[in-house]
Amino acid sequence: RAIPFIVLLRQIKAKKSPAAETLAWVLHQMFYQEKVGTEMLLHAAQTGYPEAMYQLAESYYHGIGTEKNDSEAVRLFALASDRGHVGAKGSLAVTFQTGRGHSEVNLSKAIQLYREAAESGSATAECDLGMCFEIGAGVAMNIFEAVKYYKSAASKGLSTAKCNLAVCLHNGTGCTENKQEAVKLWLEAAESGCLVLAQFNLGVCYHNGFGVDANPKEAFKYYKMAAEQGDEPAVETTAWCYATGFGVPKDRVEMKRWMNILVQLRSQDDPPTAASAAAAQQQPASDNKSNDDQSDEEDG
Repeated sequence: RAIPFIVLLRQIKAKKSPAAETLAWVLHQMFYQEKVGTEMLLHAAQTGYPEAMYQLAESYYHGIGTEKNDSEAVRLFALASDRGHVGAKGSLAVTFQTGRGHSEVNLSKAIQLYREAAESGSATAECDLGMCFEIGAGVAMNIFEAVKYYKSAASKGLSTAKCNLAVCLHNGTGCTENKQEAVKLWLEAAESGCLVLAQFNLGVCYHNGFGVDANPKEAFKYYKMAAEQGDEPAVETTAWCYATGFGVPKDRVEMKRWMNILVQLRSQDDPPTAASAAAAQQQPASDNKSNDDQSDEEDG
């Protein structure tokens, strides 16, 4: 059924229609790893459409449908950014912060671009800028500024910002401590299914009664959700739950299975990460802020 659609796209390409940009991205999403999607994006980008430039840059940056090419990704991010694409501006800032595609890291340029994208309404840029203020990357460390940007990005629905703001609220850093509100934000982030940190921290809260009534079954549920996404502390804690019967019936077979998974995960680490045998007894992660959900918002 896809063949007529591909033929249609090639016909649109031949006619150099502006519709090629939108349809190319539809195809790219439908056939995520297919070369033809990247080819159509390339055509649309060459025609001068900022969104196509941005999506093609993302393809080069992440190696989606093509070989990774950091320098080409940076070039396209810059072109799209110059044409007013907010998402491209934020992505370009990330490349300056990490140094990917550049000869060296340039934090001052990264901050400048984050600010410009944030002022244009990008929740992702606001969250990234908040993280820079929290750790003092390119700016003076200022937890109050960090919280300000997290709040703004969270109000726009960005799960990463909700997760980071929840950590601040839980610990009372940069704001008044409010464990109940932290749980609420972690629940919103965890229910999106894409933030392991939120899921694990909810397990900790339900385990210890932080901001919510203690509930071993709910604690186990969230520990396992995070474990199924490969989070080492969550994997170890899930094994511990099966071993001790915390929130789930004792099950030595499941305990051994999760311990084997933990061994495999640690064998991939360099150096290995040692998680507490009773990871649930710790405070929710506070110095491991989430930045893995940049894709839950499209900054057009």
